[in-house]
Amino acid sequence: MKRGTVFPTFSTGFFADVRIVGYHLRLFAHIDETRWASSVYSMHTNMWITQVRVAKDAEHAKADAEIVARQLLPGKHQIAWRAAALTA
Repeated sequence: MKRGTVFPTFSTGFFADVRIVGYHLRLFAHIDETRWASSVYSMHTNMWITQVRVAKDAEHAKADAEIVARQLLPGKHQIAWRAAALTA
């Protein structure tokens, strides 16, 4: 895997990027085993910011990840979620 390239290894879910100068977070909302979950990854440190957090559904998982991102990177961010898909 190239440095700076982190994509989910699941086939059902969503991801979004939040960037400000010097910082880049990748947010995930995905099915973890049999339930929805959220997590946040720091692209500039190559470390997970949060462990997987259980959510009620996809929207709840997205909202949880967005809360973490807004706490870490204050300001107005437009977060555009994209569907995650495995590619061969």
